[in-house]
Amino acid sequence: MVDGGSRSCRREFSARRQCSCEAMHEDTWMGREKARKVLASYRQFIMLKKNIQDWNAKILSPCYLVDQMWHCHILDVVNYCHDMMLLCGHIVGHNPDGALDYVAKQKRDDTTRA
Repeated sequence: MVDGGSRSCRREFSARRQCSCEAMHEDTWMGREKARKVLASYRQFIMLKKNIQDWNAKILSPCYLVDQMWHCHILDVVNYCHDMMLLCGHIVGHNPDGALDYVAKQKRDDTTRA
């Protein structure tokens, strides 16, 4: 069972991410429905990062569209930090150079899909 505080955190996070979803829809070729699906996948990815405790981007990598949503969220620095502390109790780090090491990136991709 989810306590009231957790529900409140999820509603707050959901409202903020809806803004990111709308921004992605307006700023890209992506339609509104596709942006909502990407947002749902982004939420799943963050929860997976939390469950595995991959705080430093060493274990998991998102697909391209989820990564774009993540970038939108990170650019809203104050809210990103706040959201991550509420949802995960920790800041979930992102390594923008992670894709440069192709072998490591493939391993993270495979782990994420598993």
